[in-house]
Amino acid sequence: MKQTFLIFLLSAISSWAFPQNQKPDSLLSLIAASAPDTHRVNLLRKAGQIQLRKDSAVAMAYYRQSVALARELNYYAGLSEGYSRMAIVHYYNDAYDSVRAYVDTSLYYLRKTGNPIELAKAYIGSANIHLSINNYQLALNDCLTAENYTRETGDQETLAQIFQLQSHIYRSQNQFTPALEFQLKAINLFRQLQKRPEEGHALYAHAMLLSRMKKRAEAHKVLNTAITIADSLKNYASMATYRQVLIEILTEEKRYTEARSTAQKALKFAELSDTPRIKGYVLESLSLLEQAQQNYNETIRYALQAYPVFEHTRDLWHQRKLAEILSQAYEKTGDTGQALLYHKTYTALHDSLLRQQLNMETRRMQVQSRFREKDNEIKLLAQEKELQEQRLFRQTLVSLLTGTLTLLLLGGIILLRNRSRLKHQIRELELRNRIASDLHDEVGSSLSSIHLLSQMIRNQPESTKRSELFETMSRNVKETVDRVTDIVWVVKPEENEKGNLRERMERFAYDICISAGIELELDISDIKKDTLTMEQRKNLYLIFKEAVNNAVKYSGTPKLRVQLTHTGKDILLNVEDHGRGFDPATVKKGNGLTNIRNRAKELNARLEISSREGEGTTVSLAVNLNG
Repeated sequence: MKQTFLIFLLSAISSWAFPQNQKPDSLLSLIAASAPDTHRVNLLRKAGQIQLRKDSAVAMAYYRQSVALARELNYYAGLSEGYSRMAIVHYYNDAYDSVRAYVDTSLYYLRKTGNPIELAKAYIGSANIHLSINNYQLALNDCLTAENYTRETGDQETLAQIFQLQSHIYRSQNQFTPALEFQLKAINLFRQLQKRPEEGHALYAHAMLLSRMKKRAEAHKVLNTAITIADSLKNYASMATYRQVLIEILTEEKRYTEARSTAQKALKFAELSDTPRIKGYVLESLSLLEQAQQNYNETIRYALQAYPVFEHTRDLWHQRKLAEILSQAYEKTGDTGQALLYHKTYTALHDSLLRQQLNMETRRMQVQSRFREKDNEIKLLAQEKELQEQRLFRQTLVSLLTGTLTLLLLGGIILLRNRSRLKHQIRELELRNRIASDLHDEVGSSLSSIHLLSQMIRNQPESTKRSELFETMSRNVKETVDRVTDIVWVVKPEENEKGNLRERMERFAYDICISAGIELELDISDIKKDTLTMEQRKNLYLIFKEAVNNAVKYSGTPKLRVQLTHTGKDILLNVEDHGRGFDPATVKKGNGLTNIRNRAKELNARLEISSREGEGTTVSLAVNLNG
């Protein structure tokens, strides 16, 4: 597709030519010595053309210089040609949306020249762009515009090219009837014009179309005509290519003798054409011919000759096809090792092609989306102001640009300053959402339980059972209040509750230890509000609370020691009891230890729980504030 597009696009860039053996050094000398006129515009563009395949960035620099000078001179043809060249650079780099912008700009200036034949060729290029990204309707619209311009001039050869392109567009959509119609129009025009090479190629395309429609007999007949033309012109590449397709048709018709004779001729002409890729196609067709006749050793011989050709050209599709042929042929000959090797190669190539196709389709969809969304913006690029208007408003524009740049700079500084703050706010919003979920899950279930207990108490007569239910409900109410208080404090500790993290931890530890008759040794450092994020504060406090609660409820300890220190880059929490302890390997896993480990993981903190039966338990947590 790229080659087709470039042929049409380059044909739209006309009016002058340079010797093909022009040397870069001599060209640069000519540019330096030339006056700032239209000749210099053309020289700059030629310099870009020479650099195009070496360094596209250097080529673009020359094209920009040529466009800038052409704009100063009101040289519309030079502007159109320069923008067309820029489109080619971007096409080489698959930047299709940029290609469209440059082509539209080229068309804008080309319309100013009023040259219909050049406009027709440019619209053919635009149609190829749309075809390459599957925008079939836009491609057909461009073809119709090109056809209208071409009919103004009576250029039948360009009209035939347009018919071929329209056939290709319909064929790409599997609409074979209109594709055949336009292809036949192209063939008849080339025949009337006595353009024999073009007629032969159009016949070849017609035969390929018929073959896709399973009309092999008709395709065979059309190919014979194309082969006759190629033979008369001694065009070895075409003589080999047309016969290669005929080999496949004859093989499908099981006319093996005729196919082998055709293949030998095709191979000879491919070698005379000195085109490795064509020779590869012929060898591949020969391997398929031998495979169809179950001549597996010959199949392997031809396939092994063809494979390096496509490996060198990085043609994954034909590499995959040959790998499949070789795998099947080696299996038939009993060489399972080679069969397995080529099956693995086939699988790897198949996966690569699928990824390549996926990437291509994704890119095409993205480009199509940008075309739809920014079509009006792209067209505005073609509406450049005239040189005199730019000179009149140059000072004003400079002032406006300076002011704009200043504003942008200030805006950038403000955005950079607010960026981290915004990220922090987003993280806190996510935490608040999780807290809301906690409220729904934990508090909601507790309230449901309290409601159920109240209903049971109402229906329960005065008894010991009723007192037990009252006590259970009272305990649930207290736990619910504690959970709500904890969650509210995490969200807004300074507004909803007087006291910082240290004071809250002390209050909880004293309350629970006094009620349980446990001696408490407490050493908690004061941690400033901005030291921890909301999420860190929440997880650190809940780990502390869970560890203290577990020690009081389950350890049977007479004494509890809690220490929280801030060393600068780390916050260290240590909860140590002297209770009965447990074996971590055999203890039943409950929510307590699981919650501690999960919250430590969210903090990205180091957690160590050490315990031995009869020797107490120590929970140690280290939170790295820089991590």
